[in-house]
Amino acid sequence: MLRRSLLLVRALIKAALCDDVVVDIQGNAVLSGADYYMMLPFEGPDGGEFAPGKTSNMTCPLSVVLDPASGGELVRISSTSAKKGIVSTEEAVDVSFANKIKCAESSKWMIVRERGEDFWSVVISSARDHPGSEILSGSFKIQKSNVMGGYKFIFCPNATVCGNIQGSDRLVLIFGSDSAFNFVLRPKASLGS
Repeated sequence: MLRRSLLLVRALIKAALCDDVVVDIQGNAVLSGADYYMMLPFEGPDGGEFAPGKTSNMTCPLSVVLDPASGGELVRISSTSAKKGIVSTEEAVDVSFANKIKCAESSKWMIVRERGEDFWSVVISSARDHPGSEILSGSFKIQKSNVMGGYKFIFCPNATVCGNIQGSDRLVLIFGSDSAFNFVLRPKASLGS
C-alpha cells in the first residue's frame, strides 16, 4: 500500500510537469495501444478495477462495471492521433478491454441506451450485440480530474457537447453534471507492485 501511494505521488508530480500527457501510476507516459489496469485512485472497500459485467437482462457481460472482486480486466487505450505513440488528454481515444469475451463480437467500449432504460450506458461490443438499443456516436476523451491526480473519461457526440462518464457500479454517460468517476492507470507489467 505504501509503495502504491509513493508511485501515485510520483505520477502526480510528473503529470503536473507534462500537462497534456496521460501518465500511469509509475509516472510514465501512457502508450497508445498498450494494456493497463484502470482502477479507482484509492484502495479499500470502495476501490476496485473495471471489467465486463451483466446488468439488466443481459445473458452476456456487456456492461462496463466496477468489480472489486475480479481484479479487473486489462484496458487498451488507442489513439490514431497520438504524438510519438503517447496518449494525451483531450484527444479522441478508442477504449477496449484487451481480452475479448467469447459471447461478444468486440471488446470496444461504446455508448448505448438499452431498450427500456432512460439513461446512456457504457457497454462493449457492437450494434449486433445490442438489438433494439439506441447507439450514440461520438468519441471518448481523457481529461485530468481534481481527485487524487487521476483522470476521467468524457464522451463527446459532437465537437461542442460532451458528458462525463460516471457511476459507482455501472458506468453511465451523464450530460450537464460535473460529477465523474475518476481513475488511474496501472501498467500491465506492475501487477504485483
